[in-house]
Amino acid sequence: MTDSTVPVPQKKSPAMAIVAVLLAIALIVVWADLSAKTRRLNAEAATATTELNAARSQSADLQAQLKESKAGAAQLQTQLDQAKSKLTDLEGQLGAAKTALAEAQSKGQASAEKGNELAAKLKMADEACAKLTTERDSAMTECAKVQTEKDQAMAACGKLEADAKSANAQIADLQAKLSAAQAEITRLLPKSKR
Repeated sequence: MTDSTVPVPQKKSPAMAIVAVLLAIALIVVWADLSAKTRRLNAEAATATTELNAARSQSADLQAQLKESKAGAAQLQTQLDQAKSKLTDLEGQLGAAKTALAEAQSKGQASAEKGNELAAKLKMADEACAKLTTERDSAMTECAKVQTEKDQAMAACGKLEADAKSANAQIADLQAKLSAAQAEITRLLPKSKR
């Protein structure tokens, strides 16, 4: 080869080297900033997921408690219906208890629907949970009221049964006396005919 064919190395400009270094530094700074933001966003996402799961769990617990309250209310309603068939004078109280239970069941159904919406609406989780708690307490209060009315009905039923036994004993006593009087009359009638 001749000297004319050998390429002459060109000197790199110092400005180009500085620009390359500055670009590398800028890329490192941007990468570090993006990494920090990514870590922060991941932490926020994990916190939000934890809060959502906690809200879902709390909502499910409250719905289970509400279902138990509704089941208890339905059982008490059955007992009240049996007591009402025995004591017609408690019809008004039992009707009021049935109305209260129907309202509690209606509120429980609305709460269950709101509980399903909580899965998609994290913002409303605290408000819906508070509402479910209030309605559950209301249902428990209604159940206690119905239990009290049932106990009163059963006590009244016992009193009526005792009164009926006493009346039956008096009737038996009167029938015995009547039979004795009739026997005495029968015994005396032949003497008066003589």
